Amino acid sequence: MKSDLDITDLEKVEKTVAMVKPDVLINCAALRNKTCMRNHLNAYMVNAFAAYYLSAACKVCGAVFVHISTDYVFDGRTGNYTEEEKANPEGIYGRTKYMGERLALKANGQCLIMRTAWLYGRHGGNFVHDIIKKAKSGYIDVVDDQTGNPTSAAELVSMIGAAVNAKRYGIYHAVCGGQASRYDFAKKIVELAGIPCSIRAVKTENGKSANTSLSNRKLRGETGYEPAEWRQALTDYMRNEAIIANIL
Repeated sequence: MKSDLDITDLEKVEKTVAMVKPDVLINCAALRNKTCMRNHLNAYMVNAFAAYYLSAACKVCGAVFVHISTDYVFDGRTGNYTEEEKANPEGIYGRTKYMGERLALKANGQCLIMRTAWLYGRHGGNFVHDIIKKAKSGYIDVVDDQTGNPTSAAELVSMIGAAVNAKRYGIYHAVCGGQASRYDFAKKIVELAGIPCSIRAVKTENGKSANTSLSNRKLRGETGYEPAEWRQALTDYMRNEAIIANIL
């Protein structure tokens, strides 16, 4: 929480990290799309410069720095992106997150960038929670021209653990197996939730389709961890977490 540590304050970051002396520090903080568009300066401070501050502070105390990044560093024209492909972010969110990647890597040789996508978990504000809430109306429209990798927070945690334990540094794509459209994703959510609902496939309003799906082959090959296929991960989440999260 910002009240505990303002990560955009370099002096406070340096003092806090030096006091805590972590072995591994994971940065999950980020400003998302709409917030970024409202305030570009804050977006750069949180998504880019704060990553540099944290990574540099970790280097001083010998800690591994793990930075959570995003599929939005790509333009969505091809999909199934590998870590070796050139990033080409188009929006302010993607641009600031990509800048954060580069700054974090520059600051610390023990830096691990974990790009993930379409993340959901127990806490609200994600696609799974939104679809379940809307599905209770009995009818929803969902776009079928946006493709990515639905990924559970539980699987992301496991992937981070595998990479840290294997002492891997650099950029890795940390997503569940397979890819889906938003429409496919929503259909599976509603099916697992057991909510009677008609789902209509529609196109994105601006007419711009995108496939920002990521390949996790590098992570699988270098850590030995096999991420769950997205349907299985979603099934596990709905069985074990959704009720606890009070969304059903």
